[in-house]
Amino acid sequence: MTLDQAIIEVQQICGWRSDKVTEITRAIQYAQTEREKPNRTYPWFLRKQNDTAIVTVYQQMTYSIPSDYIEDTEELDGNLFIFLLSSPGPSAGSPPNSPGVPNSRTVFLRKQTFEQAQVRYFGDWPYVYGNTSGYIYDTALSLPPGVPRDYYLGDTFVQLYPPPDGVYNISWRYWAQDAQPALGQENKWLKNAPWVLIGDAAAKISADLGYAAGVQTGISISQSASDNLFKATINRNEAGRRRSMGSRL
Repeated sequence: MTLDQAIIEVQQICGWRSDKVTEITRAIQYAQTEREKPNRTYPWFLRKQNDTAIVTVYQQMTYSIPSDYIEDTEELDGNLFIFLLSSPGPSAGSPPNSPGVPNSRTVFLRKQTFEQAQVRYFGDWPYVYGNTSGYIYDTALSLPPGVPRDYYLGDTFVQLYPPPDGVYNISWRYWAQDAQPALGQENKWLKNAPWVLIGDAAAKISADLGYAAGVQTGISISQSASDNLFKATINRNEAGRRRSMGSRL
Protein backbone atom coordinates (compact mmCIF):
# COMPACT_ATOMS: atom_id res chain seq x y z
CA MET A 1 0.00 0.00 0.00
CA THR A 2 1.39 3.41 -0.94
CA LEU A 3 1.18 6.44 1.31
CA ASP A 4 -1.47 7.91 -1.02
CA GLN A 5 -3.72 4.89 -0.47
CA ALA A 6 -3.15 4.99 3.29
CA ILE A 7 -4.15 8.66 3.38
CA ILE A 8 -7.43 7.84 1.62
CA GLU A 9 -8.18 5.14 4.23
CA VAL A 10 -7.53 7.61 7.06
CA GLN A 11 -9.76 10.20 5.39
CA GLN A 12 -12.62 7.70 5.22
CA ILE A 13 -12.28 6.76 8.90
CA CYS A 14 -12.27 10.46 9.80
CA GLY A 15 -15.71 10.99 8.23
CA TRP A 16 -15.16 10.46 4.51
CA ARG A 17 -13.08 13.59 4.20
CA SER A 18 -11.04 14.62 1.17
CA ASP A 19 -8.73 17.15 2.83
CA LYS A 20 -6.06 17.17 5.58
CA VAL A 21 -3.48 15.39 3.36
CA THR A 22 -0.54 17.19 4.97
CA GLU A 23 -1.81 16.60 8.51
CA ILE A 24 -2.54 12.92 7.82
CA THR A 25 0.92 12.43 6.28
CA ARG A 26 2.50 13.86 9.41
CA ALA A 27 0.25 11.68 11.61
CA ILE A 28 1.29 8.52 9.76
CA GLN A 29 4.96 9.49 10.02
CA TYR A 30 4.52 10.25 13.72
CA ALA A 31 2.83 6.87 14.29
CA GLN A 32 5.77 5.10 12.66
CA THR A 33 8.30 7.07 14.71
CA GLU A 34 6.51 6.20 17.95
CA ARG A 35 6.49 2.49 17.11
CA GLU A 36 10.23 2.55 16.34
CA LYS A 37 11.31 3.97 19.68
CA PRO A 38 13.63 1.88 21.91
CA ASN A 39 12.29 -0.77 24.29
CA ARG A 40 9.36 -1.83 22.09
CA THR A 41 8.38 -5.17 20.58
CA TYR A 42 9.42 -4.69 16.97
CA PRO A 43 7.97 -6.42 13.90
CA TRP A 44 10.13 -8.91 12.03
CA PHE A 45 10.59 -6.65 9.00
CA LEU A 46 12.61 -4.12 11.04
CA ARG A 47 15.35 -6.68 11.75
CA LYS A 48 18.44 -5.81 9.73
CA GLN A 49 21.91 -7.22 9.07
CA ASN A 50 24.25 -4.44 8.00
CA ASP A 51 27.44 -6.02 6.64
CA THR A 52 29.28 -2.71 6.38
CA ALA A 53 28.00 -1.20 9.61
CA ILE A 54 31.60 -0.62 10.69
CA VAL A 55 34.58 -0.52 8.36
CA THR A 56 37.60 -0.32 10.62
CA VAL A 57 40.63 1.93 10.36
CA TYR A 58 44.03 0.89 11.67
CA GLN A 59 44.20 1.47 15.45
CA GLN A 60 40.96 3.49 15.51
CA MET A 61 38.78 2.25 18.38
CA THR A 62 35.69 4.48 18.21
CA TYR A 63 33.02 4.40 15.45
CA SER A 64 29.60 6.00 15.01
CA ILE A 65 26.41 3.97 15.44
CA PRO A 66 24.45 3.48 12.16
CA SER A 67 21.95 6.28 11.60
CA ASP A 68 18.97 3.89 11.44
CA TYR A 69 19.95 1.96 14.60
CA ILE A 70 17.28 1.38 17.27
CA GLU A 71 18.75 -1.40 19.42
CA ASP A 72 20.45 -4.80 19.16
CA THR A 73 18.33 -7.75 18.07
CA GLU A 74 19.96 -10.24 20.44
CA GLU A 75 19.82 -9.92 24.22
CA LEU A 76 23.36 -11.21 24.72
CA ASP A 77 26.13 -11.84 22.17
CA GLY A 78 26.17 -12.34 18.42
CA ASN A 79 25.16 -8.85 17.29
CA LEU A 80 28.56 -7.79 15.94
CA PHE A 81 30.70 -10.23 13.96
CA ILE A 82 33.35 -10.45 11.25
CA PHE A 83 33.26 -12.80 8.26
CA LEU A 84 37.00 -13.21 7.80
CA LEU A 85 36.72 -13.96 4.07
CA SER A 86 34.93 -10.60 3.72
CA SER A 87 37.71 -8.58 5.37
CA PRO A 88 41.26 -7.82 4.20
CA GLY A 89 42.53 -8.09 7.78
CA PRO A 90 45.96 -6.78 8.74
CA SER A 91 47.49 -7.37 5.31
CA ALA A 92 47.08 -4.94 2.45
CA GLY A 93 44.77 -5.56 -0.46
CA SER A 94 41.11 -6.32 -1.02
CA PRO A 95 39.25 -9.24 0.60
CA PRO A 96 38.51 -12.31 -1.55
CA ASN A 97 34.76 -11.76 -1.13
CA SER A 98 32.36 -8.86 -0.79
CA PRO A 99 31.08 -8.06 2.72
CA GLY A 100 28.52 -10.47 4.14
CA VAL A 101 29.83 -13.79 2.78
CA PRO A 102 28.97 -16.31 5.55
CA ASN A 103 30.89 -19.36 4.25
CA SER A 104 33.97 -18.42 6.24
CA ARG A 105 35.29 -18.47 9.75
CA THR A 106 33.42 -15.95 11.83
CA VAL A 107 34.67 -13.86 14.75
CA PHE A 108 31.88 -12.85 17.14
CA LEU A 109 32.47 -9.73 19.20
CA ARG A 110 31.31 -9.88 22.80
CA LYS A 111 29.39 -7.01 24.31
CA GLN A 112 31.03 -5.50 27.40
CA THR A 113 30.41 -2.61 29.73
CA PHE A 114 32.99 0.15 29.55
CA GLU A 115 34.49 -0.94 32.86
CA GLN A 116 34.63 -4.61 31.85
CA ALA A 117 36.39 -3.78 28.59
CA GLN A 118 38.90 -1.41 30.16
CA VAL A 119 39.80 -3.78 33.00
CA ARG A 120 39.99 -6.77 30.65
CA TYR A 121 42.49 -5.11 28.34
CA PHE A 122 44.37 -2.74 30.66
CA GLY A 123 44.03 -4.52 34.01
CA ASP A 124 43.04 -3.16 37.44
CA TRP A 125 44.84 -0.15 38.82
CA PRO A 126 46.30 -0.68 42.32
CA TYR A 127 44.44 1.03 45.11
CA VAL A 128 46.67 3.79 46.53
CA TYR A 129 46.20 6.50 49.13
CA GLY A 130 48.62 9.03 47.72
CA ASN A 131 50.15 10.01 44.42
CA THR A 132 53.82 9.71 45.21
CA SER A 133 55.95 11.79 42.88
CA GLY A 134 57.64 9.67 40.24
CA TYR A 135 55.74 6.50 41.14
CA ILE A 136 54.59 4.54 38.08
CA TYR A 137 51.26 2.84 38.66
CA ASP A 138 50.76 1.28 35.24
CA THR A 139 53.25 0.57 32.48
CA ALA A 140 50.56 -0.65 30.04
CA LEU A 141 49.97 2.80 28.59
CA SER A 142 48.71 1.58 25.22
CA LEU A 143 46.88 -1.45 23.86
CA PRO A 144 48.48 -3.29 20.92
CA PRO A 145 46.24 -3.73 17.88
CA GLY A 146 44.63 -6.99 16.80
CA VAL A 147 41.42 -8.54 15.47
CA PRO A 148 38.54 -6.88 17.40
CA ARG A 149 37.01 -9.35 19.87
CA ASP A 150 34.96 -7.18 22.24
CA TYR A 151 32.97 -3.98 22.02
CA TYR A 152 31.41 -1.36 24.24
CA LEU A 153 28.16 0.23 23.02
CA GLY A 154 27.87 3.88 24.04
CA ASP A 155 25.03 6.28 23.40
CA THR A 156 26.20 7.37 19.94
CA PHE A 157 29.30 5.27 19.33
CA VAL A 158 30.88 1.81 19.48
CA GLN A 159 34.32 1.22 20.93
CA LEU A 160 36.30 -1.82 19.74
CA TYR A 161 38.78 -3.89 21.76
CA PRO A 162 41.57 -4.38 20.87
CA PRO A 163 42.02 -1.55 18.37
CA PRO A 164 41.93 -2.99 14.81
CA ASP A 165 45.22 -4.05 13.25
CA GLY A 166 43.83 -3.49 9.76
CA VAL A 167 40.63 -3.15 7.75
CA TYR A 168 37.67 -5.30 8.83
CA ASN A 169 34.06 -5.23 7.65
CA ILE A 170 32.10 -5.67 10.87
CA SER A 171 28.55 -6.94 10.35
CA TRP A 172 25.86 -5.86 12.80
CA ARG A 173 22.41 -7.31 13.48
CA TYR A 174 20.03 -4.73 14.91
CA TRP A 175 16.51 -3.36 14.79
CA ALA A 176 16.53 -0.58 12.19
CA GLN A 177 14.24 2.37 11.56
CA ASP A 178 12.31 2.16 8.31
CA ALA A 179 12.38 4.95 5.73
CA GLN A 180 9.72 7.58 6.35
CA PRO A 181 6.66 7.12 4.08
CA ALA A 182 6.46 9.44 1.08
CA LEU A 183 3.74 10.11 -1.48
CA GLY A 184 3.64 7.53 -4.25
CA GLN A 185 5.88 5.14 -2.31
CA GLU A 186 5.52 2.09 -0.10
CA ASN A 187 7.89 1.48 2.80
CA LYS A 188 8.14 -1.68 4.94
CA TRP A 189 5.40 -0.60 7.33
CA LEU A 190 2.92 0.17 4.55
CA LYS A 191 3.79 -3.09 2.79
CA ASN A 192 3.57 -5.44 5.78
CA ALA A 193 1.42 -3.70 8.40
CA PRO A 194 -0.36 -0.68 6.88
CA TRP A 195 -3.40 -0.78 9.16
CA VAL A 196 -1.26 -0.29 12.25
CA LEU A 197 -0.22 3.15 11.01
CA ILE A 198 -3.61 3.90 9.48
CA GLY A 199 -5.40 3.18 12.76
CA ASP A 200 -2.93 5.25 14.79
CA ALA A 201 -3.13 8.18 12.38
CA ALA A 202 -6.92 8.03 12.09
CA ALA A 203 -7.33 8.08 15.87
CA LYS A 204 -5.09 11.14 16.18
CA ILE A 205 -6.67 13.11 13.32
CA SER A 206 -10.18 12.25 14.50
CA ALA A 207 -9.29 13.43 18.01
CA ASP A 208 -7.94 16.68 16.57
CA LEU A 209 -11.21 17.13 14.67
CA GLY A 210 -13.36 16.21 17.67
CA TYR A 211 -14.85 13.24 15.77
CA ALA A 212 -15.45 10.60 18.46
CA ALA A 213 -16.59 7.83 16.10
CA GLY A 214 -13.36 8.13 14.12
CA VAL A 215 -11.28 7.96 17.30
CA GLN A 216 -13.03 4.76 18.37
CA THR A 217 -12.72 3.18 14.92
CA GLY A 218 -9.05 4.14 14.59
CA ILE A 219 -8.16 2.70 18.01
CA SER A 220 -10.03 -0.53 17.22
CA ILE A 221 -8.29 -0.93 13.85
CA SER A 222 -4.88 -0.17 15.35
CA GLN A 223 -5.34 -2.65 18.21
CA SER A 224 -6.46 -5.46 15.92
CA ALA A 225 -3.63 -4.82 13.44
CA SER A 226 -1.06 -4.60 16.26
CA ASP A 227 -2.22 -7.94 17.72
CA ASN A 228 -1.97 -9.63 14.34
CA LEU A 229 1.48 -8.15 13.73
CA PHE A 230 2.73 -9.29 17.15
CA LYS A 231 1.46 -12.83 16.54
CA ALA A 232 3.04 -12.89 13.08
CA THR A 233 6.41 -11.81 14.54
CA ILE A 234 6.31 -14.45 17.28
CA ASN A 235 5.22 -17.17 14.85
CA ARG A 236 8.02 -16.24 12.44
CA ASN A 237 10.59 -16.68 15.23
CA GLU A 238 9.18 -19.92 16.64
CA ALA A 239 7.71 -21.78 13.65
CA GLY A 240 9.25 -25.23 13.17
CA ARG A 241 10.92 -25.42 16.58
CA ARG A 242 10.31 -28.43 18.77
CA ARG A 243 8.88 -27.90 22.23
CA SER A 244 9.98 -29.81 25.33
CA MET A 245 9.39 -29.20 29.00
CA GLY A 246 12.01 -26.94 30.55
CA SER A 247 13.78 -26.13 27.26
CA ARG A 248 14.59 -22.70 25.93
CA LEU A 249 12.86 -21.60 22.74
